[in-house]
Amino acid sequence: MRKLLADAAVAGCGAIVLTVDGPTRGNHEAEQWFRLTRDRAVPAKPARLGNLEGFKGAKGIGDPAFTWDDLAWLRDNTPLPVVLKGIVTRDDAKLCRKYGVDGVIVSNHGGRQEGNGRGTLDVLPEIAGELKGRMPVLIDGGIRRGSDVFTALALGADAVCIGRPYLWGLGAFGQPGVEKALAILQAELVRTMIYAGTTSLAAINKDYIWTND
Repeated sequence: MRKLLADAAVAGCGAIVLTVDGPTRGNHEAEQWFRLTRDRAVPAKPARLGNLEGFKGAKGIGDPAFTWDDLAWLRDNTPLPVVLKGIVTRDDAKLCRKYGVDGVIVSNHGGRQEGNGRGTLDVLPEIAGELKGRMPVLIDGGIRRGSDVFTALALGADAVCIGRPYLWGLGAFGQPGVEKALAILQAELVRTMIYAGTTSLAAINKDYIWTND
């Protein structure tokens, strides 16, 4: 892990993002079916993970024994800011302040690991209310349109993370596809802002969206 942290710093990464809500792997039944069906027709080799080649650390996903105290080790072994991904409650947001986290990503991985929790937009306001102005609050999951970006910003996010849309572009056309996907989101966000009458990102707030409050 120290090697990975050092490699990240040398590569010019601006922060370390630690996923904290994946203590184990979810029950991906459709994924298991797809893999079995595919391998009968076209036997596939494991994909290369270039950034992890040569890494002799633990295998698999997650560590159920991980606690907040382990953050101290991480902070002691990297000079980079530490961002926690997977924060979905106000209580955990308070703990982020207590343990000196530099930023958070509100995320439930699109419900891919455990699908019975609240959606990220549902929990964003309480987390932003706790952390806004103290550290950056990002949100991940379900960002498919520029209007989704607008809604996330209105509910308190400082920025959004883009997952599947850029991968769709990458798979179809490589880097130009990624650039096109981002350009579409940018144009849609601008159009939504024009309809709302917001002339800057800073002007976007919850008054421009309908909520149950």
